[in-house]
Amino acid sequence: MQDPALKIHPLDAALGARVDGIDLRKPLGEETFEQLRDALFQHQALFFRGQRLDDEQHLALARRFGEPQLNPVVEMAGGKRTLEFVKTGPDAKPKADGWHTDVAYLQDPPTLGILNAQIIPAKGGDTTWCNLYSVYETLPQELRDQLTDAVVEHGPNDVFYAAVLGAMGEDFGVRFKERYGGGAEHALLQRHHVTGRPFVYLSGGFMLGIVGQERAEAAALLGKLMSIADDPRHHIRWKWQVDDLAIWDERSTMHRADASYWPEPRLMRRCTVS
Repeated sequence: MQDPALKIHPLDAALGARVDGIDLRKPLGEETFEQLRDALFQHQALFFRGQRLDDEQHLALARRFGEPQLNPVVEMAGGKRTLEFVKTGPDAKPKADGWHTDVAYLQDPPTLGILNAQIIPAKGGDTTWCNLYSVYETLPQELRDQLTDAVVEHGPNDVFYAAVLGAMGEDFGVRFKERYGGGAEHALLQRHHVTGRPFVYLSGGFMLGIVGQERAEAAALLGKLMSIADDPRHHIRWKWQVDDLAIWDERSTMHRADASYWPEPRLMRRCTVS
């Protein structure tokens, strides 16, 4: 039985739907949750207006979908909070303005992300998601065949390390590199664990190379794929309002945040789900 109050409006873009008629501060009934889950994997990203959740309500929502995941940097620093506050402003430059999927350098990256807007600049600060199903469907068959057995090396890149060093200090950075510098290997062409649809697993700057290929050859091929993914026909761009909430599929999408608003303040609360 469907929840008659729940309204799901597909957006005029390559992915995404806006959801009305629900208050995410309240526990989700089983029928409502199943509708949301089905809509999420159909549309890849769901957007909700006017959701002023507190920390515990945010976590309770995440737990309906799976286990909230501790960020590796937070874990190494001894933290226990699975919620993160992504704060930018005069003293904190944006770090998420390049294409990425979250912590793709883990052997088991998150399956979902949940982001709740706390402070939004007057202009800019939008987030764009890329549909990796659509990228796959765009590839010529010859290129698909070339990628069939490709395995990509994912790991923290130099820019990421620099950010860790700047925030946590050299000793922490060395230990982080020792622990996570080996990264993880993920197949480039995959089938989604829920939908069964094929997609190209791209993680932007976390992609360091392709197993068995020379660096230059791998960089050229991955660059070509990222150029295809950069086509706006694969995207949705969400203009945030305070208290907006987004839930997205981390496997079949990439995302990036517009940084043109800086140095104006922007604060987002997020967690990932494994």
